[in-house]
Amino acid sequence: MRRATRIRRIAYHEAGCAVAALALDGVVTSVRIHDQEDGGTVRYRLPDPVSDVHRIIIAMAGGVAERLRYRSPDYQPSPGVAADERVWLELTSHLPQNVRDAYLRKLQAQVRSLLNVNWSAVEALATALVERRNIPGAHVLKIVGDVQRWGIGDRSP
Repeated sequence: MRRATRIRRIAYHEAGCAVAALALDGVVTSVRIHDQEDGGTVRYRLPDPVSDVHRIIIAMAGGVAERLRYRSPDYQPSPGVAADERVWLELTSHLPQNVRDAYLRKLQAQVRSLLNVNWSAVEALATALVERRNIPGAHVLKIVGDVQRWGIGDRSP
């Protein structure tokens, strides 16, 4: 994968996670693409109590944002997708396989809806992240504007 394509894909991934955190009433303190270009990070705080469901939603949002942006059959996920999948699979490992699979499909559909409603925020943040590589939290809010709050995933299966 070309360097510019990889960076853009990572930017959409991290923007998706950041917008999901904001939509869940979180505070994003920074969004960054790492210098070695193999991933990025979103630093955020969620209001107490923080549920595993909210962690799963934020972890899923990166991969979902990538898939929404890159809909081609030859889509290759950024390196962060596998790491995020490990997070949500671990957080649901206590569930029977069939229950877990159904639950995760339901959450993914909700995350797609959350990001579709806030797609302009995802695109604006991804574009800025490609240009700057590191965006402090106060600038994140200026870039994304108003993010529609989303009351999803408040319950476990």
